[in-house]
Amino acid sequence: MVETAPPQLSPLSGAYLLIVVGEPFSEEHKKLILQKIQQGLYTWNSGETHVDIENELNVISDCAPPGEEARGGERLIQFATENLVTEVLIHPQVNTLQQCMKNMLASFTKHRHIIHAGYTFAGQGSWILQDGTFSFEDFATAFE
Repeated sequence: MVETAPPQLSPLSGAYLLIVVGEPFSEEHKKLILQKIQQGLYTWNSGETHVDIENELNVISDCAPPGEEARGGERLIQFATENLVTEVLIHPQVNTLQQCMKNMLASFTKHRHIIHAGYTFAGQGSWILQDGTFSFEDFATAFE
């Protein structure tokens, strides 16, 4: 009988949640944005990530981090617990999104989850940001 070694645990743990939100221009837009965020959170698999997203979001909402407002109304909210790093970008500029993508990819977390709840170009899917677009090519470049 051959003994097999137990699976090795990854030194990485926890998760990283990046939420990109467009500027809502009406109540209808606000409802659509919230629906997209909700859909994205429904895809979270607590069993695979070993992070209870509901509990983590409750911690964030209890603390209600104000975030930082930058040029043009861009807002960045960052919050970290032992299990989850969260960044929420509201009406971001291209360079801010690029930096947050790099932060996420460089993080020592096992699971990374991106939710986009903003505007896109039909057909090509590029995200419309405050000062430009973010395409799949831009996303792929963040891995380099």
